[in-house]
Amino acid sequence: MVRSGHCSSRARSIAGGQLWYADNGAWHLTTLYGVHVPLWVIAGLPVVPRGGALFIIQRIRAGARPKDFILIFAYITVADFALEIPLIKMAGLYRYWGDTQPFFHHNWCPLPLWFVTTNRWFDLLPAMIILLLMSSRVRHVEWTIPLVMVASCYVTYGSVTWPVIAALQNGWSQTAAWFAGGLTIFLGLGATYLGAQLAPRLRHAMDWYGNTEPVSLGAALQGVGVVAEAAPAPSLASSNA
Repeated sequence: MVRSGHCSSRARSIAGGQLWYADNGAWHLTTLYGVHVPLWVIAGLPVVPRGGALFIIQRIRAGARPKDFILIFAYITVADFALEIPLIKMAGLYRYWGDTQPFFHHNWCPLPLWFVTTNRWFDLLPAMIILLLMSSRVRHVEWTIPLVMVASCYVTYGSVTWPVIAALQNGWSQTAAWFAGGLTIFLGLGATYLGAQLAPRLRHAMDWYGNTEPVSLGAALQGVGVVAEAAPAPSLASSNA
């Protein structure tokens, strides 16, 4: 249960990470699976992390090195705590909860650490996916970016948080949940480190954009060998010498 009077008694829980939104007086956006989602989530969840992804894209194209990304993620981590803890403890807009919630304490660690490590991957992976998409040079491929941005949210969380989500949603013991949380932190840190090593290789993925004419999808697939170019039919040889 929520242990502070800041959150409304009508707060709802988000199933995956056990997150509560206070809905008393909040403008209602939608209801997903019975969960009240307030309007401010539009700015808080899709816009802020996607802004981080766009910043990472800019740094990749500017020639940032792996150690530069590590420093960037360290700064973003500090900013994450500085922003979220006041929203949780003082504003009471949302709360994390759960008797088996790992790496978490209602008072001195109200932001579960496995969320923090996941959020760094949440900044990097979408940026890399966008650059890989743009490197295809397919005509008008940029129009797919909003859809890819949304889809990348699920890819990001699904790739590293599956251990802790399984533990929290299947009633595992506190010991098992903490082990799963540790595995999620390890996966998040490992994926972020590996991504930081690979990201500089995408520096020139968008150099073509605005300078040369993009190719069609069929031509792009042929260029990477997905679609083989049809060979001309052989001419019939005369049977009479």
